[in-house]
Amino acid sequence: MKDNNEAIIKSFEQMWGDYPELVLLLDKKHVIVAVNKVGEELGIISGINCFTLNKTDRMCKGCKAPLMHKEGKAQRQVSYNEKLGVVDGYWVPVHGVEGFYIHFGNNITNWANPVMFPEIAESINIE
Repeated sequence: MKDNNEAIIKSFEQMWGDYPELVLLLDKKHVIVAVNKVGEELGIISGINCFTLNKTDRMCKGCKAPLMHKEGKAQRQVSYNEKLGVVDGYWVPVHGVEGFYIHFGNNITNWANPVMFPEIAESINIE
């Protein structure tokens, strides 16, 4: 299994290493298996539960990983976060590897509709 994980991590790094937003490779228990370069620069390490990044000891309220595992397909959620702004979040299963998935989110605050997210209305330059 260790050799298999190493191959998965190498594939993750090849595919997601230079992605401009944080990307996590996780297992079914929400343990971080690998992070991309953004994650490394933020000091995020493997072996911890992803939800601890939000300073909590349980799964995040909006986490779609359980639904992703249940349905066996990728999940998406656009949400507002005071710290991050409007985030277009994804949970994507790694096919052929039981329980592993990719989680990332793109900050789309500058493109979000302030009618849907009134919290950002003043921070977006609307022309």
